[in-house]
Amino acid sequence: MFFIYIFSFGVVFSQNHVPVKHALVVAISEYSPSSGFRHIDADNDLKIIMKLLKQQGFTDTIILTNARATKEGFIEAYRKLRSNIQPGDIIYIHFSTHGQQIQDLGGDEIDGLDEAIALYDSQSRGSNEYRGQNHLTDDEFGEMIEQLRKSLGKQGDILVMIDACHSGSMSRGLDTVIIRGGYPPITIPGQDSIVRTRGSNDAIRSAEGSKSVGMFSNLNHNKRDDLANYVIISACENSEISSEFYYNHNYFGPLTWAFLTALLNNSSENYTYNKLFHDIQYEMISMFENYKTKQNPTIESAETGGTDKVIFGGKSIKQQNFYTISRFIKPDQIIIDGGNISGIFDSTTVTVYPSGTADPGKAGTPLAIGKIIQSGYMESTVQLQSLLNDKKPGDYWIFINDRRLGGYKVTLGLGTFTDAKFKKQAIGVIQGCSYAEITTDSPAFILEQKKSNAPEMDLVQSRSRKISRDNITVDNLGKTLLNLAQVQFMKSLKVTSQGIELDVALVPSDSLHNPKSKFTDSRTLRPTVKEGVDTAILWIANTGKKSFYFNLLDIDPEDRINVVFPSDERPVSDCYLQPGQKFPTRYTFYKPYGTETLKIIASDKKFDLRPVINSMSQTRGIMGEMEKLFSSAYNMRGSPSLPESTGLATFNFVFDIIK
Repeated sequence: MFFIYIFSFGVVFSQNHVPVKHALVVAISEYSPSSGFRHIDADNDLKIIMKLLKQQGFTDTIILTNARATKEGFIEAYRKLRSNIQPGDIIYIHFSTHGQQIQDLGGDEIDGLDEAIALYDSQSRGSNEYRGQNHLTDDEFGEMIEQLRKSLGKQGDILVMIDACHSGSMSRGLDTVIIRGGYPPITIPGQDSIVRTRGSNDAIRSAEGSKSVGMFSNLNHNKRDDLANYVIISACENSEISSEFYYNHNYFGPLTWAFLTALLNNSSENYTYNKLFHDIQYEMISMFENYKTKQNPTIESAETGGTDKVIFGGKSIKQQNFYTISRFIKPDQIIIDGGNISGIFDSTTVTVYPSGTADPGKAGTPLAIGKIIQSGYMESTVQLQSLLNDKKPGDYWIFINDRRLGGYKVTLGLGTFTDAKFKKQAIGVIQGCSYAEITTDSPAFILEQKKSNAPEMDLVQSRSRKISRDNITVDNLGKTLLNLAQVQFMKSLKVTSQGIELDVALVPSDSLHNPKSKFTDSRTLRPTVKEGVDTAILWIANTGKKSFYFNLLDIDPEDRINVVFPSDERPVSDCYLQPGQKFPTRYTFYKPYGTETLKIIASDKKFDLRPVINSMSQTRGIMGEMEKLFSSAYNMRGSPSLPESTGLATFNFVFDIIK
């Protein structure tokens, strides 16, 4: 029995409309005897969820359990839910079920597999009679979510919890006999998936940050501002198996239990989806710390900043970037998950606040102040001025207070300044930056005042005399130089790893019809493309013996860096190549003219550099192993390097863009 008191979250948008909270809960413990799906303890999850919904003020709840949770039953329940909602309402959808992958015949999935929820009348194996028609696929669910978003309007809110998994591998040792998912993908006899290669969408020179992907990571992210936001939290990444959690002689879905614990321990009116997910992460880390199996919950949102909102329809609270504590050494010494590429070096000072703090500048006195005493490849050590008596890492967030950056430096020469006072101010900023220095010996860039004599500067590449950064003020000069230092570091990063090998080719789009078509310039012998004219296919091929994940970075002639893949349309799980497999993508070329570098970073571990590259200063929340590695990967004595043991390799592909 559970005795729960939880602060109810929500908001009234106007005097004329009080948002109604609706819920649709699917909990299947016993599947159809002929389905092939084993028992799970979704009935225990249902008890928890119903108590939570009651405490949170949900008044319209539809429950589907066991035989009621058929495909037809779910569609009917969805239609009823949609007919009951009004603009500005709040929706919670919960799945405690098995999950599975189904062969994709529509061609929209890179790996040829749709992610799906197994409903009561689903079958665990495909046949001539069963082609997955009673599963709920990500495509179908995505369409439903889009319809709800339109009906709710921009003031509405949707939270989806998926306590299931769809991993097709059960080869590793398991700690419990109750697994949610773990069944092989459903394949359809006599049918081939449309997609055999990975990739196919247009590549662009911009990308937005995101988290690791979960079960419905490929939903249509329609970002119109007249649609409701949605947040989806999944129990594990789409390559993992979800084990049930054992507590007090009962089994529970791990995400459901973590959701319960998170809400029980928080009563703040400003409890955001960011903080909720953080608490779920740490609860699940604690939950499985003695298990052989590990699983990592995931979160996604329909809109940038969508996770900054107070849960269940609340206001948006902008979250400042933060780091987390990996572990305690002692009460006044901690290890944090940050690193050099995001601006953490020796002598950087930090402040410690309770987790959930949105803006340390408005949060009053910190719990502690500290200084980085050692920044290594994987982690940084902080010496605190006072003790943190509570040794639970999840209770704290770390914010940068005063940045000190070492390692790779940008070399600058000083050009023409008509205002002596302005020049002196600029020199003062540079001298205060550990990541930049003034020199007369072959500087990489020239800093000069704009010809208009305005109090602004241009940063010019020394050799080409092209403007790399313009309209720089004294206030943003330090941040501009930090960005350049990080880009130069990434361009210079060279790593090899035995077994990870790839080939990169840039071929004209019409090369299949015209074999003689090519981009190679006879003078430079480099691939050369025309801006606004040429369209190419970029091929990344795994020619080695190891499978690997990859990130594709684009560094343009003005030293601006973007993550091309992964992207919103092609998540991390799509950026994966087995030996002999190819990833093609269409590439279109734009200004600026000059030499462009595509950098492919490959690893045997899943990673996503968007939080690192796109912020270029700090990272948000818990980072994966590879992100942590890159966030502290400057070599202080020479060119950037990483240890061979990381299972990491980098590859550069250089080409020219001309008019």
